[in-house]
Amino acid sequence: MIEKMSNYHGWDDADCRTIAQAISYQTQVALARHPNSDLRLFLPPPLLPSLYCKTEIGKHLRDLLGKMPQYEGERCLQYYTSDALNTSEEYQLKNPQQGRAWDFEHSYPEYTHAGYDTIRLVEILCLRALLKHSEIEENCMIMVEGGILQILQHCLLEYPDDIEIQECIVRIVANLSVFTSLHYAILQSGWVILLAHAARFKEDDGISMQGSRALQNLDQEAEKNKFVDGIFQFYPTHRTMDPPIADIVFVHGMLGSAFHTWRQCDTVTGERTDCWPKDWFSIDLPQCRVLSLEYDTSLSDWRSVCPHEAERRTLEYRSLQLLIKTKSAGLGDRPLIFVSHSLGGIVVKQMLKLADENPELFGNTIKNCKGIVFYGTPHFGTHIADYSKRIRSLMYPSVEVIELMQGDVEAIPFQVQNESST
Repeated sequence: MIEKMSNYHGWDDADCRTIAQAISYQTQVALARHPNSDLRLFLPPPLLPSLYCKTEIGKHLRDLLGKMPQYEGERCLQYYTSDALNTSEEYQLKNPQQGRAWDFEHSYPEYTHAGYDTIRLVEILCLRALLKHSEIEENCMIMVEGGILQILQHCLLEYPDDIEIQECIVRIVANLSVFTSLHYAILQSGWVILLAHAARFKEDDGISMQGSRALQNLDQEAEKNKFVDGIFQFYPTHRTMDPPIADIVFVHGMLGSAFHTWRQCDTVTGERTDCWPKDWFSIDLPQCRVLSLEYDTSLSDWRSVCPHEAERRTLEYRSLQLLIKTKSAGLGDRPLIFVSHSLGGIVVKQMLKLADENPELFGNTIKNCKGIVFYGTPHFGTHIADYSKRIRSLMYPSVEVIELMQGDVEAIPFQVQNESST
């Protein structure tokens, strides 16, 4: 039924309105996942309350952020939260000896002279902090109870052409969608049509894949897997009749991303693709499932997103987290092949090493791994990472760079001795 409804475009506006009012939430989600479905088949979101001034969105975001519990061991979470709250006028008035003032024009003229929108700067900092909180179920429940789904819709309307903010918003909703208990709130607040638009956004793969990830998580009737932050299913993005026969998993390298690393060319024109695994494999290997993994990397801790918790950027910790995330996405349920670039090859080997050491948890992953493709992987370290001592003191190299230094054999895992791995 979903396939027929998605490919039929003979309805008039009245028919579409009638169908939109009659179909269930799960049918809406299934239609939203299909690239050919008519967007008139979805009800628009409920009307939002009016805003009194331009800064009200930021105030709502800051108020919501102030309600978030703080965890003693989560230093990066505390860092993002305090950095965002320190930008607010209310926080500045309560704590005049700390932080940055809301009035950047007088306190930090370099921002306004450089063309920064100070209201936008406050809001993007709050959104980034809420994004970190959205990885924790308890915090997600507080966010939804505090009206985050409506606030984010206001943000979408306020910044219709801002790619950075749009992606951050859709990513937060995709994180919320991981938790089944929040599905009804997401669906009831009208996010299906908004996510359908995001999933079809051709100008940015980040927005489109976050929208697809959210819809996949919401589709409980067809998906038993959960796609947490950093796990993207390139294909299939919609419901299919036949289960996949194998998984192909792409893992990017240093300073890469789940999408941009796999571009055909730096400049996308004409027939070129900005992400060839997403665009080509659905045609060449339609019976396979294609996934891509995302993780943060940095060359120097001077430019690290969060200056704390360096131990969480080690190869072993990062690989274990990816292993846990991919298991929730069903990796290991069928034969799989990894395609890795640069540092990604080392990450894959470490993932398989950890899987081999923990067969009770990840035995299927190592058992079903049939091959690995390495692109430019520094199996024995790299001279680029091997700074002299003088340069190291200036550059403050990141954890991942230090682990890739030549001669640091302990940081480079050996290949798993398993006849199913190559």
